[in-house]
Amino acid sequence: MSVLAVLLALLSALGNGMASVLQRRAAMDQAREERGAPGPKRNLVRLARLLRRRYWLAGLAAMMVSAAAQVGALAVGRLSVVQPLLVSELLFTLVVGSLVFHHRPDGRTWLSFVMLAAGLALFLVAADPSHGETTAQNGEWLPVGVVVAVAVGALIAGPVRCAGPRAPSPSEAPPPPVSPARRR
Repeated sequence: MSVLAVLLALLSALGNGMASVLQRRAAMDQAREERGAPGPKRNLVRLARLLRRRYWLAGLAAMMVSAAAQVGALAVGRLSVVQPLLVSELLFTLVVGSLVFHHRPDGRTWLSFVMLAAGLALFLVAADPSHGETTAQNGEWLPVGVVVAVAVGALIAGPVRCAGPRAPSPSEAPPPPVSPARRR
């Protein structure tokens, strides 16, 4: 694993996390300040104002840094190393979001993110991504395809089977009963 590729991938993840949080903050600030009837012209005015907010512009800059860092990471490292590291964006979003919104996540949230970081580190060490071969041998894809198809089928059928009866939509629901006093 290239150390430079890892650092650039983590910088890219940090930039994406920052962009998400900062642009959300700009949108929330604007929504709090502006009230009014919706409409196409009004929405264009709101968009123009949003694009001039400093949090929005900072988020845009973070997004550009993220894109450049990801390109750099892919230029010096392998996709099999860089792509899994981009998942750490969730961790950076949590940290930056707690700073920007002055909201401290609870213990369960921190525990889940520690588990995510540990799982990511374990994956990178255990997988030891290497160059590998460019093509698979004949017959190797059929068993993998069958296993994937069965897994996808189970994931689709599981919730359907466990969900129970579906509630009727408002258009399917019968009209509410009329009380005897209202019939007269």
